[in-house]
Amino acid sequence: MNKVIITKNGAALNSPVGFEPDPRKDEAPSGELEASITDKPCKETFDAPIVSQYRPSVKEFETVRAQLALRAHTLTAKPHQSGLTLWEVGKWGQTRVFSHWNDVLAFRAQIGV
Repeated sequence: MNKVIITKNGAALNSPVGFEPDPRKDEAPSGELEASITDKPCKETFDAPIVSQYRPSVKEFETVRAQLALRAHTLTAKPHQSGLTLWEVGKWGQTRVFSHWNDVLAFRAQIGV
């Protein structure tokens, strides 16, 4: 078995490479930290919705609802307080909630519709 000894300036180190055994030796970086300060509240900065969401047409929604009904599932669309639409697919008292329409379509394919 070979033993590796790590040295620094001829003295053996008892710590992993790159780790200073005495953290008090390290000095903090010099320089001043700059921060931007605004008088405006953050709420004014984020007036527009951050997340955009694809919403199906009424015809597409009703078509998928009918296809799921053939497999005894129910599909309902519920608005969320964030402005997004959540879709619930339920069967026998068990529900799954989806926030993306593509997830509803993937679930539809998963159950064999």
